[in-house]
Amino acid sequence: MSIFVMMLFMVTIASASGTILFNNSDNAELILQEIDATMDKSLVFDDVIGDIHVTYWEHTIGDVCVKNDYIVLHRDVHTKDMLSYTKSWSDVNVNPSNSIDRDFEPENYVWKKIVVFPDELNCSHFYTFDEGVEYPFVCWEVRHTDGTTILYQRGGTKIGWGIPAPSKGFSLSGYNDASWPDPWIEFRENADNWFTTWCSSTVSISLPSLATISSHISDPTTDCFYELAHGDEHYFQADAANSNYYASTLQSDMEDRQPIRFAFLGSCHGMTSTGPGTFSYEFRKGQLTNTVTVGFDHMENCPGWEYGWYWQNSLFENMSKGLTIKESFDVATARYPTIEPAVVFLGDETLKAFLIPDVHCEGELRWEQETPGSEITGEFTLSNIGEEDSMLDWEITDYPSEWGTWEFSQAHGEDLTPEQGEQKITVTLTVPQDKNAEFIGEIKIINTHNPTDYDVIPITLTTPKHKGTDTMILRFLEQHPYLFPMLRQWLAFH
Repeated sequence: MSIFVMMLFMVTIASASGTILFNNSDNAELILQEIDATMDKSLVFDDVIGDIHVTYWEHTIGDVCVKNDYIVLHRDVHTKDMLSYTKSWSDVNVNPSNSIDRDFEPENYVWKKIVVFPDELNCSHFYTFDEGVEYPFVCWEVRHTDGTTILYQRGGTKIGWGIPAPSKGFSLSGYNDASWPDPWIEFRENADNWFTTWCSSTVSISLPSLATISSHISDPTTDCFYELAHGDEHYFQADAANSNYYASTLQSDMEDRQPIRFAFLGSCHGMTSTGPGTFSYEFRKGQLTNTVTVGFDHMENCPGWEYGWYWQNSLFENMSKGLTIKESFDVATARYPTIEPAVVFLGDETLKAFLIPDVHCEGELRWEQETPGSEITGEFTLSNIGEEDSMLDWEITDYPSEWGTWEFSQAHGEDLTPEQGEQKITVTLTVPQDKNAEFIGEIKIINTHNPTDYDVIPITLTTPKHKGTDTMILRFLEQHPYLFPMLRQWLAFH
């Protein structure tokens, strides 16, 4: 199949990209000059998100939008100081010709626009072409009323597509269609990868059955939930067409457990309404403290859906840094502001996805003049000095095993809270056979969910120069320093 290029180009692509974080007024002035000098930009967003004033431009040449080219400027909403500046820009010179079908009128669409893809990288995690194309490539991008994003070339021939937005009114959720059962695998796996950083265990399933969904939600140890599926605030599609999980079922599944800590409702209208009988309400059990729901509202209409993967990745990344969920939501939305009209936060603005633990150890193991081959013991304490109610999973990962046989009263543990205080760990070691030796090492204890959070216990061990009778004589001489000087000198060299 030949590729028909719908415009003529004189193209050099010298992509400029990067983020500048600064508080220097000279840099700020240079940034404003660069923005002012940048041609072919269209102001798309200029508003406040959280404590950040976000200004966002897209690269447009005439009526052609250059994919993934943008400028985003963040200012402090109070001081007006610049916080960050990001520019991703391709040098694409587009010369329109009569070969473009500007009167193209697709069926059942929300919006349409002419776009140019400078190179394959601009397809990101979102777009796929039916077959290889020559870049730069121009086509129509169309968002249809069912939430699908289709790329068309001249004459209305489909040439590619974007990941479909989960749509209200579809009888599908989780399941998309027979030819593409689960188009959102990358989104789900991304969420699961982040969940593993703050959950002791995770389950990630494509097209789960209704019974499977209920079993995990009703489990009171399930603190985080994520769904990306066709549906709305009252239902989403599970493992097959017309196999729906309903908010009324959720109400029953939540009956004997506490509100969920965090729920991501990725159906297209998952957060369009949040009152009684909706997913948001039932996950929160009507509460606004110690629980949060985040999700979409009319995402099928939102041009920012193409940044959906990046937005959620930014959300989860900042949650994993210890920011509150609301702070993380605002940071992600400020980073990808075209998605702002279709994302919603509701719940406790002070809540974090997880409370940060902190490994702390006290003590040292210091053994002196220990008899080779003997068994010795020592102890140290371990505690979690992190945030209140945080839970620490820990493990002893390193110790000088080459010295001999080690035993620990406990080598790992789970769910240690600051309120539990210090935990005593007893250490037993068989002394190495080396005499007249000094050993220096350490025991390393890590947070199993964050290996950069660790503490160490220093160890020193010495063995005597002499054994048996020699040792007894030497101790006698040490107590009588003026007796038998010749014998003392002889023992010192043997």
